[in-house]
Amino acid sequence: MDYELLISFHENQSTNSRIKLHCRRDISELLSQSFFMGFSLTILSLLARLRVLIQQILLDVVCVYNSVSSLSRKEQAIKITEEGFEVFREYYPIKEQFISLDCIWQTDKCVLVEKK
Repeated sequence: MDYELLISFHENQSTNSRIKLHCRRDISELLSQSFFMGFSLTILSLLARLRVLIQQILLDVVCVYNSVSSLSRKEQAIKITEEGFEVFREYYPIKEQFISLDCIWQTDKCVLVEKK
């Protein structure tokens, strides 16, 4: 009689430990899923902001390039005075067309195009 009671007690304990183990596993899965979703959304929002930042940098670089290119196509003269000496420096650009850049939006990306 004592032997049967001891066996049923051990079986009952092993069943409880299985249930506890199953509950622990389910709770850990729920916690990992909730952490993963928040982490994923944070990473995706950071990537989206990085993409917008890079596109804005591209637009700014194109604007600066076009400004510098147009300035380099104009005649320029400078007068330098140092210790009583005056020097004139003049720049006459070659009469070639310069290439300007333009950013054109196609669907969801910005494409860089050369214009003459």
